[in-house]
Amino acid sequence: GTMIRTFAPLSLLVLAAAANAADIKFFGADMTFTRDVRISYLGQNSHVYAGPLKVAVDGGSQFSAYCVDLAHSISSGDQWSVTVTSTSDPSLNNGVRLGQIYNKYAGSVSSKDEGAALQLALWDVWADGGDGFSSGAFRATSISASVTALFSAIVADPLTGISSFTNYYKADFHGPNNDRNQNLIGGTPPNATPVPEPASMAVIGLGLAALRRRRAVK
Repeated sequence: GTMIRTFAPLSLLVLAAAANAADIKFFGADMTFTRDVRISYLGQNSHVYAGPLKVAVDGGSQFSAYCVDLAHSISSGDQWSVTVTSTSDPSLNNGVRLGQIYNKYAGSVSSKDEGAALQLALWDVWADGGDGFSSGAFRATSISASVTALFSAIVADPLTGISSFTNYYKADFHGPNNDRNQNLIGGTPPNATPVPEPASMAVIGLGLAALRRRRAVK
């Protein structure tokens, strides 16, 4: 009884997802903070860049984003339509933790090893919940001791008190062969700030009203 009444309005607030449509353009990996690494995803081996990606939304200024999608590919100059939501989107595996990791570490990346470790950690958490390089759907080989140490510290971090809100750029279409247009996460540039949809605003209003009614009957 009481516990359900207490938490139900809060759950409505959490479920009120914000979203808006945008176009994202990829300008290439930021090679200042990127390493060339060997990875495996679902048994498929790849030689890839691990680090921040230079992107822009709706023709705005470039900013750094990170990949949370190893099932699809992108090339420099690609542009595709996305739905901008947040890392709390239930369609994003382990989204809350991905948002926390990005918020704590992305702003302080200052070397190739740090950029690579952050991207590898995001891939591992997204694919496997953060189980390390040697098991699960995502694996990595021949990673330097420095990158491995940084990676291990990130995936083991409890991230206590870190916000989980980061933009999630979810591709609307993955190409005619379903092999293009990756899903990305990144900061909140002014021209891509998610705005709650009307239905979401209504749910938020219901949640707040329920909270007020509960306080009134105490």
